[in-house]
Amino acid sequence: MIYRIFSIVFIFIHTINNVQTASIPKRGNEVLQILKDIKEKVKEGTQCLPPSKYFAGSCYTYMKLLASSWEEAHDNCLSLPKVLDARLLVIDSIAEYEFVERDLIGRKSGSDSVSVYLGLRKMNDTWLWSNNIPLQETSLNRYWVDNNEQLAYECGIIWLARNISLLTAAACAEQALRPYVCKHTIDRCYNNSGGCGKYGTCVNIPLMNSYKCRCRFLYSGDRCDGWSSQGLQAIVGGIIIIIAFVGSYFINLDRTGDQWSFRKSTVEHYQA
Repeated sequence: MIYRIFSIVFIFIHTINNVQTASIPKRGNEVLQILKDIKEKVKEGTQCLPPSKYFAGSCYTYMKLLASSWEEAHDNCLSLPKVLDARLLVIDSIAEYEFVERDLIGRKSGSDSVSVYLGLRKMNDTWLWSNNIPLQETSLNRYWVDNNEQLAYECGIIWLARNISLLTAAACAEQALRPYVCKHTIDRCYNNSGGCGKYGTCVNIPLMNSYKCRCRFLYSGDRCDGWSSQGLQAIVGGIIIIIAFVGSYFINLDRTGDQWSFRKSTVEHYQA
């Protein structure tokens, strides 16, 4: 009786497995696609909470709660939770610019247009990003158009309309409210952007929103750009070993020469 029960259970389990196995080929592409999607989500930063979006190690939040001035937008980004360390958007590259216009804000159609505050201001007649890098010295300068120089505008915006996107100047405070973008970096080691050089590896410190450089053997310093004490000791030790080896070689060579001279003179003596 017990044997029969076990037999029935075995046949049932075997049948279930066969059904599941038979269904796998039919669902193979679907499973592979799910795994691919999960991999991409992990790769592209699930750390960014909606409505923020991830790009190149940072989270971007398009703040649709409009600001009445550039200063208000700037302060609102700073007032986000301290752990975020958010700033009014500074655009560092063409790829980032294209992400902002296409994926974050979105291109416009018809007569729609939008102007968005950026971390860009005019200081002493020079347009500076909030990280103190002059706009003119960056690749983003190609997008700059200022048709209002006579109005002495001192705050920067990105302006998007149908088939048009550009950086331009605007008043720092107007009756018309503007949206803005806050950016906070979650991976300070993205593409080794921490600046650890070719002799160091950047390591994130999440709780401190910072990073450190892990230096290779022989190197030390905040950016791994100097010799370590252990490295210097190893180099000095290596030089001493080489000198000792070379010295030992020449000493042995001299001894071999002396022995040869002695043997030669002895042979000549007996031959005489």
